[in-house]
Amino acid sequence: MPADNYFNQQLVGDCVLCYRVLATEGNAAQIARYLDGRIPAAYSDLENVYNQIDSLWSVPLAPALNQALNQISPARYDALTTQSLRLGVLYNEVASQSLYARLQEEEGEPSSRLLFAGPVTVLPESDKTSGRRVWGQVVGANFRDGNAGFDARASGIFFGTDQRLSSSSLLGFSAGLMRSRLDWRDAGGQAEIQSAKAGVHFLWSEANWFVQGGANLGVSQADTRRNIAFGQISRIASASTKGWEGNIRLETGYRLPLENVRLVPTISLDTFHFHRRAFAETGADSLNLRVQAVSNHSLRSVAAIHLSWDSKLRNGQLLTPFLQLGWAHERSLDGRVITAALQGEADGFTVQGNTRRRNALLFSTGASLVSGRNLSVFARYQLEHSPNSSGQLLSAGLHYRF
Repeated sequence: MPADNYFNQQLVGDCVLCYRVLATEGNAAQIARYLDGRIPAAYSDLENVYNQIDSLWSVPLAPALNQALNQISPARYDALTTQSLRLGVLYNEVASQSLYARLQEEEGEPSSRLLFAGPVTVLPESDKTSGRRVWGQVVGANFRDGNAGFDARASGIFFGTDQRLSSSSLLGFSAGLMRSRLDWRDAGGQAEIQSAKAGVHFLWSEANWFVQGGANLGVSQADTRRNIAFGQISRIASASTKGWEGNIRLETGYRLPLENVRLVPTISLDTFHFHRRAFAETGADSLNLRVQAVSNHSLRSVAAIHLSWDSKLRNGQLLTPFLQLGWAHERSLDGRVITAALQGEADGFTVQGNTRRRNALLFSTGASLVSGRNLSVFARYQLEHSPNSSGQLLSAGLHYRF
């Protein structure tokens, strides 16, 4: 019988309609080998899944077959780690910048360091106090990441307090609550992430040099909806997963000896650890996944230069505009692997998340305003941009000294 009488035109041999023949790379190949190695029970839902994938087995439909296999994969959950990194950077910079601001206010040194959370404003000598200081900030942000395949928006509220330990050092405590909405691209579904963090931070300063660092811990919960649609299948796999994360940070900088303006080069290094517990999906029948616990490690370094200057207003208030330009580098310190199994199957498979290194340009601008002896307020805009990802942030806050 002529071969063109057969829809799939595949010779009968040891492997008939084997998915790995057309899915040879990436996570689709891992799913293909996993499915090729089993035979679904007759008349089961999993057999129906196989039939739908079989209908895509032809060379012209190979892209659709690979897309179907990728929808079965849990690789989308790697985006939760990427978004946790974004939220971790946001929290850490908010807390560390506020601590440095306190030291400069009390020293009366006409210098400032301007980072993620806003500028440092120096108070006049006559307005210095030595009491405890509290601060608060609100933040709104949006992110897009083509490599990780999602877009997200986030909001948060942060607060803290700090205390001088000596003439050159400070210790502070901070905490924050954040909420984030993540949308996977290509109608892949969404995740709602709630997280809480708390940490301690220190700063040491001598002459024009400073060193600061800190550590924080956080907990999070993500409620996800993973869309699966190929052939005649259209399902939503829902899940709820909890996790925790930790961060250690170190930064140093030097204020150049210039008059009238403050020019401060800085370098920083952050290490992040993320852990997500095992969880099981519901709502997608045989395509529900049991996903094992994962732990991921990332490294972020930043080199930046910060420019600011003071302008005294007619009413006696002090306005400090600022600009920042920098470069950030991020890399994963592990393979970002995720292991899972289909519901009802004893053995599992492993796929890989996004391990690409990321380089991004940083730009920010804003201003702070000192009003009276005790209160300062500020607002800030920041852009972080790379070829396949970007993030924008708006923040506002206040410092109050007792």
